[in-house]
Amino acid sequence: MLDNCITRVGGACLVGLMVLAAGCTTMSGGGQIDRAVFSTHRTVQKLDRDLTGSVAKLNQTAAELDARVEASDTQMRRIQGMVEETQFKLDVLEARLEDLTTTICTALNLTPPAPRTWSKTPPHGVSVREEDIEVVLPSEAESAITVSPALSDELPEPVGGDPVSDYRHAQTVYVNGRYQEALELFDAFIKRYPGTELCSRAQYRKAYCYKKLGKLPEAIAEYENLRKDYPNSPRVPASLRHQAAAHLELGQKARAEALLEELTRKYPTDAAAEGAKEALDELRGN
Repeated sequence: MLDNCITRVGGACLVGLMVLAAGCTTMSGGGQIDRAVFSTHRTVQKLDRDLTGSVAKLNQTAAELDARVEASDTQMRRIQGMVEETQFKLDVLEARLEDLTTTICTALNLTPPAPRTWSKTPPHGVSVREEDIEVVLPSEAESAITVSPALSDELPEPVGGDPVSDYRHAQTVYVNGRYQEALELFDAFIKRYPGTELCSRAQYRKAYCYKKLGKLPEAIAEYENLRKDYPNSPRVPASLRHQAAAHLELGQKARAEALLEELTRKYPTDAAAEGAKEALDELRGN
């Protein structure tokens, strides 16, 4: 009996010890979870503080970049205006030089010089416009053709009433990419001031406007008019290059080859001829 009681008491104590141990283990595990939660909370708080500071710095940097971009845009607009003004002055001076040269040669019964040529690299400070060296192969032709309205017989009102002012206005419109308006202005300039020193420039710009508008047959005709009416214009080599590109876009490969061959033969050192031989060899499959 006593043994049974002792056994029962011992069993109860053992069960109690087991329950106590289990309770202690549970309390120990709960403490670990609390510590993990607290540690995670502190880490999140630290990340939040760090991110808040980083976001503030990023916002400040973005604001500074916006200010710099705006300043750069303003500077670029000023530079563009200076470039337009410089290009206009160069056009006027070169046209006057051509006119003076022709006058002197006529007076002395001399043959006017051929159009100006450059070495492979233009002289320092001379900018070659992309339009002057462009050639478009069939794989690079634009797929979309923009249709523009026909030119009106009624001339636009002159801006300043003199060739220089009207040409300046037409060129400004041209540089800004408003090709239909520029086309009408250059056409009016040629009709209003025939034979003046800037006419060959206006004729070249007129042809290029047609090309940019996708009216390739008209552009081809105007490039041919340039060479017919102003054979001594320095734009003659570039007109050959542009006309060849227009023929290529129309699938007229033979005519394009003939023009590129004429360009490389007559004006081999002109800036417009750079790359023309390679384009010609490619067309011929060499």
